[in-house]
Amino acid sequence: MNDARRARGPPVASMIRESAHRMSSVLETQAVPAPRLPLLGQWQPGARLARHCGRDISQLEYLQDVRALARLLPDRHYAINLCECSYHFLVAFGAVLLRGQTNLLPASRAEAVVAEVQRDWESSHVVDDARVVAAIHQAERGTQADIPLIAGDHIAVIGFTSGSTGQPRPHPKTWAGFVQSTANNVAALRPLVGDAGFSILATVPPQHMYGIEMSVLMPLLAGATLYTRRSLFPADIAASLAELDEPRVLVSTPIHLCVLASSGQRVPATAAVVSATAPLSAELALRVEQALDTVVLEVFGSTETCVIGNRRTATEDSWQLMDQVSLSPQPDGTLVQAPWIAQATLLQDLVECLPGRRFVVRGRHADQIEIAGKRASLADVTRRLLAIEGVRDGVVVQDEGQGRVRRLTAIVVAPEIDQAAILAALRKSLDAAFVPRRIVRVAELPRNALGKLPRQALLECMRSGADAPGSAV
Repeated sequence: MNDARRARGPPVASMIRESAHRMSSVLETQAVPAPRLPLLGQWQPGARLARHCGRDISQLEYLQDVRALARLLPDRHYAINLCECSYHFLVAFGAVLLRGQTNLLPASRAEAVVAEVQRDWESSHVVDDARVVAAIHQAERGTQADIPLIAGDHIAVIGFTSGSTGQPRPHPKTWAGFVQSTANNVAALRPLVGDAGFSILATVPPQHMYGIEMSVLMPLLAGATLYTRRSLFPADIAASLAELDEPRVLVSTPIHLCVLASSGQRVPATAAVVSATAPLSAELALRVEQALDTVVLEVFGSTETCVIGNRRTATEDSWQLMDQVSLSPQPDGTLVQAPWIAQATLLQDLVECLPGRRFVVRGRHADQIEIAGKRASLADVTRRLLAIEGVRDGVVVQDEGQGRVRRLTAIVVAPEIDQAAILAALRKSLDAAFVPRRIVRVAELPRNALGKLPRQALLECMRSGADAPGSAV
């Protein structure tokens, strides 16, 4: 058992140790081919691993940077990886594993959140961009390097849920588990990018599990090249993609893709666009495919499970389940089992299993609402709000009142239309019980870096936003 699992700590850390023990048992019963697995899955010393600051970084140079940082890390069990530059994050990620430590990924880099993690995980230290830069300057350059081997049962990452539905909870990921789940992600991309190498540009930060899977593990385990400057605006995305060799893959979110598709920006040939973090509509997926002359692959997953399914949203309603993953629908969600998950995990998503290892999502357990004896889904009500011409962005939430009917509120970005037009459109598509009783106008929704809307931020938005004239409160 490695040091990270021996560490003493608060109850939350004890929970991680128990989960790690379960994962070790799973790995033993699954007969993992090798007890130690390479940090780089396709070792080619001169092959390009990243495009960073206008120059290429080879796999060899990356390993030299990793070893330089590993020598400087303190003797602790956990490292809070706060690097904003994705190359620095990659270096820190590898160095932490090389030292037998575990990467802690808080749901946010906010000072209070980081302080909370440091308090709960006593044997931890912080790795930031400045520390990585200092280490790189001390790296020893040469022509030889051995590939580091990482214990398969080593907890490489502890990710935390975003807290949008409650108190953030830790979820451990072993290195062998990452190797297995990455193989599935690569298999999903192969029909679009071919069997050779490919390049990746990500608009999502590496601290998120989706970012880890697509922009960290792909370069390490699948021989992909990562463009390391995070590009968000259409012109930046186009310029960044132009620096990369084909085939190119853009890893993004619906909110970023909506802006890109609407911009009219010409983008270099892109073999695939991967989307996650929020539902992607078929209409937006089709617009992106037409605007970029590409294929949009939406992936389905969570911090708890990693990616477990995918679909071409422009043409498919159902999802294709990944290999070695099984789903068991429950009244309050869906149990997910996979070799890289320590135990069956209950997601709040309500799914229906179809032939051919496909499934459809019918909503989320926490998303279901009941008003006047009638049931609906907040996601469906929000979808109908966003379909109204003139609504640029919006979300429908239910108030937190107790002991009375909990009414719905629509928070909208719609400067060009009035409340009457929004309500008239909603009345045509919704039962009267689910037409929002209050409309709050805002300049923009409080989305985080991934385009998500944390519950607490929405409640604050409701308190500080401007009610539309004449709306019922």
